[in-house]
Amino acid sequence: MALRIVFLVILGVPIVDGSFFLESRIDAKEAAFFTEPAFASDEIASKRSAEETATAEAVSQALRDTKEMPASLEVPKAAVVISVGHNSIDSSIAAPSPALPAAPATEHDHALAAQKSAAEAQYHLEQAKAAFKKTKTNVKEAMETGKKIQSTAGDIGELYEPPPAAQVPLKFGKDTQEDSQRGWLSRVILQIAFGVIYYLLIVRHYPSAIGFTSNEASAKLQKMNEVSATFLGHTSPPNCLLSWCCTGPRAAHTFYSVMNFNYWIGLVLMSCFPCITLWYFNSFTELNERLGGERRNPFMGCLSALFCSCCVVAQDAESLDLMMGMKTQLCGVGSK
Repeated sequence: MALRIVFLVILGVPIVDGSFFLESRIDAKEAAFFTEPAFASDEIASKRSAEETATAEAVSQALRDTKEMPASLEVPKAAVVISVGHNSIDSSIAAPSPALPAAPATEHDHALAAQKSAAEAQYHLEQAKAAFKKTKTNVKEAMETGKKIQSTAGDIGELYEPPPAAQVPLKFGKDTQEDSQRGWLSRVILQIAFGVIYYLLIVRHYPSAIGFTSNEASAKLQKMNEVSATFLGHTSPPNCLLSWCCTGPRAAHTFYSVMNFNYWIGLVLMSCFPCITLWYFNSFTELNERLGGERRNPFMGCLSALFCSCCVVAQDAESLDLMMGMKTQLCGVGSK
């Protein structure tokens, strides 16, 4: 059964010199034909061909009538009914032309493309440089901020934690020996220097004890131990001060006055080897016996000379003053 397609053709109406002209927009060559399945006989095909021809003539007549219509009438719209068979093809319709092959690219096109790519690469390079510069600045700021944080943390640590005590490194070996030698030599020089002044102020004005015997006061003081005789008020302040600060000259004075031992030799011995010299005179001579006491046994004499030599010197000096009836002063000699 034949298909019928209705085309609605809208006609344009341009106005020229006050009159209407109806222009047909339909061309018989532009009509599309569709075919139906083929019929069994050629007679039916001829019949259809006649019907199509009649229909085309009717359309042409209608277009001519339309052009002759007055301007006051309404422009009609044409409806065309065309019967088309599926297997009938109009040979008048031109087939579409094949696509033209693309023109090959020239060297100029390649140069333009290369310049465009170079411009894009330069743009991206500038963007990368700007990003790197910004990143570098951010890293620098971050490092400075980190240093400030560390400094602030250190300040906070000092506020909440006391600084460690300064530790003096212990020196052993050659340096320590040199320090000890310098200290010992300094002491010897000072003792001898003060011994000269002490001799001029006191020793040469003090009487000799040769031929004198001890009395009750000196004997009583010799019976006490060294510490009690020094710190319980039995020894005068000048004798205590001289015994503690100028041990060498004060002991050499006692040896010289009681034993008639050379003052200068006693001064050097007491300045260089105080403990040994004091131990010798208290345990192996008649020094304590002449002062009203007893000779110390070597063991006790050694302990006293090592651990309380100043007390031993002060006790013997005060016993000498009590026996002679004299009073040793800081810068001279007086009588009691």
